[in-house]
Amino acid sequence: MRKPLIIFPFGGNGREAAAIIVGDYQLRTEWELLGFIDDNPSVHDKEAFGLRVIGGRDILKKFP
Repeated sequence: MRKPLIIFPFGGNGREAAAIIVGDYQLRTEWELLGFIDDNPSVHDKEAFGLRVIGGRDILKKFP
C-alpha cells in the first residue's frame, strides 16, 4: 500500500521533489502523491506533473 504524500510548497523545491517522485518507479510505488499545498491563494488550483495545488496549510487538518 502506497503512503499518501502532500508536498509543501508549490515553489521550485516542491515541484522538484514531485518531479523526482514521478520520474522514479520505486518512489512512485512507495508514495501516493495527493497534490501540493501553498499559502499563496493565487497558486491554488494550478498544476504541475498532473498534481493540483489543493489549498493552504489548513488542508493538513484533513491529512494528519
